[in-house]
Amino acid sequence: MDALHAVSVMTAGVLKFFFSAILSYRLGNSYLETVLLTGTGGCIGTLVFTWAEPACWSGSGCAMCANARSQSRAANNRNASSPAPTE
Repeated sequence: MDALHAVSVMTAGVLKFFFSAILSYRLGNSYLETVLLTGTGGCIGTLVFTWAEPACWSGSGCAMCANARSQSRAANNRNASSPAPTE
């Protein structure tokens, strides 16, 4: 994983979470309601994207998914071909 890509994704997540809290306050929700709504939204997003990944890979898929799949297979092949450490 490229460090710049990881930082970019984390920054987008932080900004999205930050603005969702501001929006919740602007809509008149209390602090507790804001925490519950943003937390629930985060959990739903995690579940959706965890289960959406295999569905994306099952078809022809996008270039990003195909690249990630090939990198994962290459890493698994390297790990399988290396001898197990002995002590």
